[in-house]
Amino acid sequence: MILDTGSSHTIVKPNIVAHCRVQNTDEDYQLETANGEVIPVKGIHLAEIRLGNSTFRQKVFVADITDDVLLGLNVMAEQNFILDLPQRVLKTNNEEIILNFPKIRALPIRTVKASEDVEIPPQSEVVLEAICDDSTEEDETVIVEPKSENLLHHKGILTGRTLTVKKNNQMFVRIMNLKDYPQQISKGEPIGTCQTAEVVVMQKEVPRPAQTKTLPGPLQEIMKKSRPLLSPEEVLQFEELLRRYADVFSLSDQDVDTEFKCRRTKLNGPEEWGADTLAREQREDPDVGDIAQWKIEGKERPAWQEISNRSPTFKGYWALWDSLAIENNLLKRVWESPDGKERNYQTILPRKRVPEVLQAVHSGVGGGHFGINKTLDKVRERFYWLGSRSDVEEWCRRSYRSAVHESTGKTPASVVFGTELRLPIDLISDRPKKEEGVNNYISHLQDRLKLTHAEVRQKMRIESDRMKTRYDLRSNTGGFQVGEKVWLYNPKRTKGKSPKLQKSWEGPYTVVTRLNDVVYRIQKNPPAKMKIVHIDRLTPYQEPHPNEGVT
Repeated sequence: MILDTGSSHTIVKPNIVAHCRVQNTDEDYQLETANGEVIPVKGIHLAEIRLGNSTFRQKVFVADITDDVLLGLNVMAEQNFILDLPQRVLKTNNEEIILNFPKIRALPIRTVKASEDVEIPPQSEVVLEAICDDSTEEDETVIVEPKSENLLHHKGILTGRTLTVKKNNQMFVRIMNLKDYPQQISKGEPIGTCQTAEVVVMQKEVPRPAQTKTLPGPLQEIMKKSRPLLSPEEVLQFEELLRRYADVFSLSDQDVDTEFKCRRTKLNGPEEWGADTLAREQREDPDVGDIAQWKIEGKERPAWQEISNRSPTFKGYWALWDSLAIENNLLKRVWESPDGKERNYQTILPRKRVPEVLQAVHSGVGGGHFGINKTLDKVRERFYWLGSRSDVEEWCRRSYRSAVHESTGKTPASVVFGTELRLPIDLISDRPKKEEGVNNYISHLQDRLKLTHAEVRQKMRIESDRMKTRYDLRSNTGGFQVGEKVWLYNPKRTKGKSPKLQKSWEGPYTVVTRLNDVVYRIQKNPPAKMKIVHIDRLTPYQEPHPNEGVT
């Protein structure tokens, strides 16, 4: 008799109750074992069971099992038996029955070794043949696992956990190389451990009936209205389509015909920088307002006597009368290139806006901290006001992308794109755009790029020649002869002393060997260490006059 705590009912073999009358069951009972095997129940019998001195009657199942009797938990529950596992006894009403626990055979752990030399490619997995460190050669199913002191730490090689069959003391094992270079596994090298697998349970898939997804309420209504308009085949296709994409539709009737209120916000930059605002501020500016109003009204320039008592700034704008024009209700200065081929309209900036423009062009996020001339160029591409240079001088530092390069004479933006960059100041100040068709724009852009590239090439040739001329002025084309005295340029810095007051040349040195046209071996005096230097660091040494000291 086996006391099985994993069994909910008591089960006996048919031969135990062969002499008894077994009642057939009206229902089909099935018993499922621990390994998933299903055993049919042949009948039910009311058996008399004796445990020690206790005798009781218990309903049992009759089925083909391995053991004669399996005493289930229902007996202990109905008879108030207590199972004391630490003491290994079963306590009944008036006695304790000693239980005999089956001895569990310890399965040995054996070492798995490579049976031959193997090279594993980088980032790859291979299946190699291995042997088991065991004297027995019987066929068995084993579980292969990595060694506890694993090759992963030392070599970056990982042994895969595998259920395999060992035949003639040989098996196949999965090995992975995690490194970026090939790895060697030597013959006889331990790669893992193996242990006998006593039971292998094959999991069976139980077919489950397909669950039909029910359409939500709104989709059922759509299906109901569409059914009369479709053929039977189209109805099935449409229903399958709705069922497949049901998650896309509203799941609640409350979501249908629901109104959502939202507020639209137009983000076009600060309103105070619009054209209307600038025009109003021009009228309010004491130095610009009257001139702008006269230009709008189409009046002639007033005589000097009429404005002689006005401010110097007003007189400066009065002197520019012929270069001022009205565009988009804004007073602007017309700028022309020296050859007269380009014209640009510069907005006359009210004095109150000057600090904001300089902040945006020079110190802002899109400014770039240009130098004086570069910042001034950027300002005058967009705006104009009298005294702009003196104002720019207080803000300036150096820049790159939108700055004019010394060698090319152009900005990188104009060379690459054919036009200057648009900065944030252009977006918020309503800089006017030249309206032209696509064909005209392409044609003008091609012409500008060709002209710009030609000017850049010419400018770079001029700068290259200028730099070469400056370099050649101090270059030594003839070189030095062996035995000639030279000075060596070797500047040194001493803490606490100005570099200008320290000696940068030392010597004289004597040319020992001319290695090539530009490299020489020199020596200060025979005991001193020789040096190999470039000709650019050498200059001729002039012997002092016999009557003069060395200075």
